[in-house]
Amino acid sequence: MGGKGAIIFSDGFAEAGRSDLEDRLIYLSKKYNVAYIGPNCMGVIDNFTGLNTFYIPAQRTSVIEQANGIGIISQSGGVSLELKEMLKADEVNLGQCVSCGNASSVSVTNILAHMGADPQIKIIAIYLEGIENGYEFMNVSRQIAEKKPVIIIKGGAGGGAAATLSHTATLAGSHEAFRAACRQSGLYLIEELTEDTKILVNILSILTTQPQAQGQRVGIVSVGGGSGILLADQVTSVGLPLANYSAQTQEKLRALISDNMGSVDHIDKDHILQGIGGNPIDLFGNCCDERLIDTLRIIDEDPNTDIILSAIYFQVPTLSEYLPEKLADLRLELKKPLIVSPRGFSDYISKCRKYLYSKKFHTYTVPMMKPMGIALDIWDRYKISFCDTDAK
Repeated sequence: MGGKGAIIFSDGFAEAGRSDLEDRLIYLSKKYNVAYIGPNCMGVIDNFTGLNTFYIPAQRTSVIEQANGIGIISQSGGVSLELKEMLKADEVNLGQCVSCGNASSVSVTNILAHMGADPQIKIIAIYLEGIENGYEFMNVSRQIAEKKPVIIIKGGAGGGAAATLSHTATLAGSHEAFRAACRQSGLYLIEELTEDTKILVNILSILTTQPQAQGQRVGIVSVGGGSGILLADQVTSVGLPLANYSAQTQEKLRALISDNMGSVDHIDKDHILQGIGGNPIDLFGNCCDERLIDTLRIIDEDPNTDIILSAIYFQVPTLSEYLPEKLADLRLELKKPLIVSPRGFSDYISKCRKYLYSKKFHTYTVPMMKPMGIALDIWDRYKISFCDTDAK
């Protein structure tokens, strides 16, 4: 009976100027009814079935075995490899990944339609250089985007346009037209070219490891005032609103800080407490574990807050070395997303982050605001949780 599908890793076809060879490949595929992925591709990963045809040796790459709702389509084998390794580094799982190369038999649109119809795939991420039938792609994308988010990185938007023909035998086309088509079709197009793959990975990380936010109001908690002020500026710069804490929340915060202040002059104490309850919240340089943990609990209960953003200097001497463990335990209690931004790059910070990652507690440095903004928009638009059961 023979096989009815193939994966062709080899290059040297249309992307190398040998359109005649690729035309011959297409002819044989149709003649014998054998569809193929490729040529000039890395292969397929399907963690739902255990299939992994990526030809990179396991000792030279990162292997993700646990499946989740993320589906990746990439016209570049290198970008698919990079995304997979970045997900693994952040302890984020992966459902399916298809590196399709020239895509002269099974097209990007075909793969997108397949993932769109697969109930196991909840979010689709695409690295795209060019497409043969833009109308068909956008028509299919529009239908899928009504049900699940489609996030795109587009190669060849600027100086890379000329290289796309020799990379995957596609024409990049007008980026302005593509941007407009994405907007009309409800697709999320990432255009920060210096950080685009990390932005994509952080979007996927936030969506699949955090509980669903019910809105976009951001509450900021910082150990050290400067970082909180910077985060507040960054939040509003991407169009997100800062939360206005309820009167009850403000009273709880004042009571908490008052109990933790110790022997402070009465006048100074009153002056300090008057400033408590705004957003961002500064827990001061003498913050202890309990003050931070209790504040996060209070903000989690605030009716005017949808997501918590916390800048933490783990280096502060009054914070114990057990704080990462306490945060990992706290996360299991919280109903709202908690985005923790560790400040600094010392070995101690790396150790704290590594422990938190081992507990599926993801932390973020940069880029952070753009991914958080897109994740909040996706939650608001689709009204569902994308969180892995394995992530908590």
